[in-house]
Amino acid sequence: MRLKRWRAYVVATMVATLSVVVGLQAPAAAEEHTIYVTGGYGVFNDDPYGPWPGDAIRACDTYSDGWGIEVRMDISNNGSWDLIISTRGHNAIYCTDYHSKNAVENDFIRIRVTPVRGDERGQWTEAIRRA
Repeated sequence: MRLKRWRAYVVATMVATLSVVVGLQAPAAAEEHTIYVTGGYGVFNDDPYGPWPGDAIRACDTYSDGWGIEVRMDISNNGSWDLIISTRGHNAIYCTDYHSKNAVENDFIRIRVTPVRGDERGQWTEAIRRA
């Protein structure tokens, strides 16, 4: 009799613990990927979150040095730039709005962030992410 009560207690405790663990798991959240270069950075937002769209890029110029920041997005990583945005024409400190293009879920996205001044380009940085 005592063994049955103990087993029931153990099983009830395990069920309660499992319920709490499963219940507390957070839903998948959108993730921002930030890519830094001299004078600023670019952001790739893979999924929508609040007012921000998914499959979106943004450019941010953080230093008043005469250079702007350009961000390019290549959907499917096929060598063709599908979206190009920049902070040209704005004084630092400045970030563009998010600009988005539709990408197939889990498709590869190539993001390139480059300092720019007129037609001149600085050292760029690239990253490949999934939509």
